[in-house]
Amino acid sequence: STVRRFLIFEEGDVYDPAVLAEAERNLRALGLFRSVSIVAGEVHDGVVDVQVNTQDAWTVQIGLSAGSGGGAMRGGIALGEKNVLGLATQLRVAFAKDEDRTYRSVEILTPNFFLPFTTAHVLYGNNSDGSEKVLEILRPFYSTAAPWSAELAYADTRRDEFLYEEGGAVQSTFGADHFRFLASYGVALSAREGNASRLSIGLDLRDDRFRTASTGETPVDPLPADRRFRYVFMQYEALHSD
Repeated sequence: STVRRFLIFEEGDVYDPAVLAEAERNLRALGLFRSVSIVAGEVHDGVVDVQVNTQDAWTVQIGLSAGSGGGAMRGGIALGEKNVLGLATQLRVAFAKDEDRTYRSVEILTPNFFLPFTTAHVLYGNNSDGSEKVLEILRPFYSTAAPWSAELAYADTRRDEFLYEEGGAVQSTFGADHFRFLASYGVALSAREGNASRLSIGLDLRDDRFRTASTGETPVDPLPADRRFRYVFMQYEALHSD
């Protein structure tokens, strides 16, 4: 059932070898399978039987790091699973520490979120000097024949920044709060298997605010000036399958 939800064709569609080839590439790109093949049988009674074969790959991820720098030890551990309960949901938990801060984070990525081919991405980080929050909902052009795409993204990061002297000691510090909101929508002006032309528009808002650091160490003087960015963008794509 999980594999079926990622297919860009279904029973009753007109048979097109190019669609099967693209569906096979899409399954490989998920990074969940050791091998993928989509094979069409002989025509009989006006229909074609299609067989989808996948072989699962190892999807558990374990990351370890250790080292030293700036007179302090640093290291971390990350545990992840790219195919929780066979649903292609990704879960990652991480802990790390370096000379500046301690990191703790949980990240979840869920495909087919309410709508087919729509992915939800959530990250929450609780650091010793702040936090990180990310929420993204993305429906890309999942095939050359996809009619539309959309994205909503929100990110809020709060942390302390450090300025160092030549010997590695902290000279001064300040707090930095970064906010971003992105919204975009794209439509296919023409969409058929092998060729597509698309037009996308979007809004990208970014705010950088600076304050006294939460650590209470020597504050930078003066603080950096706050920054605000407002972008409106438009993009045109022309695709041809070769």
